[in-house]
Amino acid sequence: DLQTAENQFGPSSSVLQTMAHVYSEHLQQPEEAIQVLTRLLKAEPGFQKALSGRAVLYARGGKTDLALADIQSLEAQGSAVTAESVYQIACAQSLCSRDNPELVQSALSNLAFAVQRNYGVELLLSDPDLEPLRSQPGFDALVQMSRLIRRERTTAGQ
Repeated sequence: DLQTAENQFGPSSSVLQTMAHVYSEHLQQPEEAIQVLTRLLKAEPGFQKALSGRAVLYARGGKTDLALADIQSLEAQGSAVTAESVYQIACAQSLCSRDNPELVQSALSNLAFAVQRNYGVELLLSDPDLEPLRSQPGFDALVQMSRLIRRERTTAGQ
């Protein structure tokens, strides 16, 4: 259906982003997802969700240099980077830290940034991309901070 939509209406960012998600998360075809995100980035080179998503996919596939290049492109956007993209940067750095332990602190810092902005709070304990960070000093403090944020949000909503 998504390929039909792209053929009929052209390569819209929402169609391509959704297509990449389906390939990656539902069909377990990360290479196809990367190809779709690359097509999207040719049309919109600064599209954050595509850059951060592709960085995670590269990192999952052990393509550290490519993941770090996408992270660098995102970080070049400065303060305009969304909390969602910073969370995905942290995920990619977490995965890359298996081969590059020097990325651990940056991953934890980015994760803290996202959690402080209320993104990823509910994902800390379940996201498999964060597994390399779970044994690191500081991760438990992030979990505690996320619990406080959730509690505060719940209390404020009553």
